[in-house]
Amino acid sequence: MKKSFREPLEKVKGKVKILILGSYPLFTSRKGEVNQDKEEMLERLRNFLRKKGFKQTMLVKDWKDEENVPAGSLDIHFRDKSFYYIDKWAEILIFVFSPNSDNQSVTREWGHMIDSAQRKCRNSVILRHESVNLHSLIKGDIKKERVFEYEFRDGDSLNDLAFNTCFNIAYSFLYRT
Repeated sequence: MKKSFREPLEKVKGKVKILILGSYPLFTSRKGEVNQDKEEMLERLRNFLRKKGFKQTMLVKDWKDEENVPAGSLDIHFRDKSFYYIDKWAEILIFVFSPNSDNQSVTREWGHMIDSAQRKCRNSVILRHESVNLHSLIKGDIKKERVFEYEFRDGDSLNDLAFNTCFNIAYSFLYRT
């Protein structure tokens, strides 16, 4: 009897470790208010991929922070936490460049992957909002490393592009030795 590719693919989807990287909320012009749109967009993407069978899809914030990090060292903590999960955990990396954001964090995380975890480039994707223009150095990395890059216009297109890319990468895992 001929074996279907569906069963092994579903097994890979359930096991593959996907890390979503992007900008978290920024404070608005009104003191104390936080713009939750970016964080919610990333959370919706994570939840969407989990519902589609990618059970091990995470945001960096999903892991517990170290205890007793001094307030003056939170920036170092968050940087090191992102880099750790890029290096040691993730098999597929999704870099989301959001509209109305400086995207500094995700740009830095991208740079870390290029500099320190280059082997993960072929399992990575940049998803950027149609209003976001990437800098020439990032465009150069994309071309040189042959990284997937797609443009989204809203949450639905972001979800669809992420799912399709993760599906294709997971499918390729079936044939890698």
